Amino acid sequence: MYLNDEYVTVKNTGDRLIDMTGWSLSNKLNDAFTFPDGFDLPGGATVTVYTGCGVNTTTELYWCSLHPVWANNSDRAVLKTASGTIIDQYAYYTYAPRCKTCGDPP
Repeated sequence: MYLNDEYVTVKNTGDRLIDMTGWSLSNKLNDAFTFPDGFDLPGGATVTVYTGCGVNTTTELYWCSLHPVWANNSDRAVLKTASGTIIDQYAYYTYAPRCKTCGDPP
Protein backbone atom coordinates (compact mmCIF):
# COMPACT_ATOMS: atom_id res chain seq x y z
CA MET A 1 0.00 0.00 0.00
CA TYR A 2 1.18 3.47 -0.85
CA LEU A 3 0.94 5.35 2.47
CA ASN A 4 -0.22 8.61 0.89
CA ASP A 5 -3.36 6.81 -0.29
CA GLU A 6 -4.39 7.22 3.36
CA TYR A 7 -5.38 10.73 4.33
CA VAL A 8 -7.79 12.86 6.35
CA THR A 9 -9.05 16.22 5.19
CA VAL A 10 -9.81 18.88 7.79
CA LYS A 11 -11.96 21.89 6.93
CA ASN A 12 -12.23 25.18 8.82
CA THR A 13 -15.98 25.75 8.51
CA GLY A 14 -15.70 29.15 10.16
CA ASP A 15 -14.73 32.46 8.61
CA ARG A 16 -11.72 33.20 10.81
CA LEU A 17 -8.15 31.94 10.54
CA ILE A 18 -7.22 29.25 13.09
CA ASP A 19 -3.67 28.84 14.40
CA MET A 20 -3.40 25.04 14.58
CA THR A 21 0.12 24.96 16.03
CA GLY A 22 0.34 21.93 18.31
CA TRP A 23 -3.12 20.60 17.45
CA SER A 24 -3.34 16.84 16.93
CA LEU A 25 -5.14 14.37 14.71
CA SER A 26 -5.28 10.87 16.17
CA ASN A 27 -6.76 7.43 15.49
CA LYS A 28 -8.54 5.09 17.93
CA LEU A 29 -5.16 3.66 19.01
CA ASN A 30 -3.98 7.20 19.89
CA ASP A 31 -1.36 7.31 17.13
CA ALA A 32 -1.15 11.07 16.66
CA PHE A 33 -0.04 13.59 14.06
CA THR A 34 0.88 17.00 15.49
CA PHE A 35 0.30 20.08 13.36
CA PRO A 36 3.57 21.98 12.83
CA ASP A 37 4.55 25.29 14.43
CA GLY A 38 2.98 28.24 12.67
CA PHE A 39 0.37 26.25 10.77
CA ASP A 40 -2.66 28.47 10.10
CA LEU A 41 -5.89 27.30 8.46
CA PRO A 42 -7.87 30.20 6.95
CA GLY A 43 -11.64 30.34 7.24
CA GLY A 44 -13.31 28.07 4.67
CA ALA A 45 -10.01 26.38 3.79
CA THR A 46 -9.06 22.70 3.96
CA VAL A 47 -5.85 20.85 4.71
CA THR A 48 -5.21 17.22 3.87
CA VAL A 49 -3.03 15.19 6.24
CA TYR A 50 -1.37 12.28 4.42
CA THR A 51 -0.04 9.24 6.28
CA GLY A 52 3.21 9.01 4.31
CA CYS A 53 6.06 11.45 3.73
CA GLY A 54 6.14 14.53 1.52
CA VAL A 55 6.72 18.27 1.55
CA ASN A 56 4.34 20.24 3.76
CA THR A 57 2.40 23.07 2.11
CA THR A 58 -0.49 25.29 3.22
CA THR A 59 -2.98 22.69 1.93
CA GLU A 60 -1.10 19.40 2.41
CA LEU A 61 0.67 18.06 5.49
CA TYR A 62 2.54 14.77 5.88
CA TRP A 63 2.58 12.50 8.95
CA CYS A 64 5.62 10.61 7.63
CA SER A 65 4.54 7.39 9.32
CA LEU A 66 6.35 4.22 8.29
CA HIS A 67 3.12 2.20 8.45
CA PRO A 68 -0.61 2.71 7.83
CA VAL A 69 -2.36 4.52 10.69
CA TRP A 70 -6.03 4.24 9.68
CA ALA A 71 -7.70 0.83 10.06
CA ASN A 72 -9.59 -0.32 6.98
CA ASN A 73 -12.59 -1.85 8.76
CA SER A 74 -13.23 0.81 11.43
CA ASP A 75 -11.45 3.70 13.05
CA ARG A 76 -11.97 7.09 14.59
CA ALA A 77 -10.28 10.37 13.66
CA VAL A 78 -10.10 12.86 16.54
CA LEU A 79 -9.03 16.49 16.12
CA LYS A 80 -7.80 18.18 19.31
CA THR A 81 -6.40 21.58 20.18
CA ALA A 82 -2.89 21.89 21.64
CA SER A 83 -4.48 21.93 25.12
CA GLY A 84 -6.37 18.67 24.42
CA THR A 85 -9.88 19.97 23.77
CA ILE A 86 -11.70 17.79 21.24
CA ILE A 87 -12.83 19.96 18.33
CA ASP A 88 -14.26 17.23 16.12
CA GLN A 89 -14.24 13.48 15.62
CA TYR A 90 -15.39 11.10 12.96
CA ALA A 91 -15.88 7.34 13.28
CA TYR A 92 -16.35 4.99 10.37
CA TYR A 93 -17.24 1.34 9.95
CA THR A 94 -17.24 -0.89 6.87
CA TYR A 95 -20.00 -2.94 8.51
CA ALA A 96 -22.99 -2.09 10.66
CA PRO A 97 -22.33 -2.01 14.41
CA ARG A 98 -24.30 -4.53 16.44
CA CYS A 99 -26.27 -1.78 18.14
CA LYS A 100 -26.31 1.99 17.93
CA THR A 101 -25.58 2.58 21.63
CA CYS A 102 -22.78 0.04 22.04
CA GLY A 103 -19.91 2.30 20.92
CA ASP A 104 -16.95 1.01 18.94
CA PRO A 105 -16.99 -2.60 17.76
CA PRO A 106 -14.45 -4.92 19.42
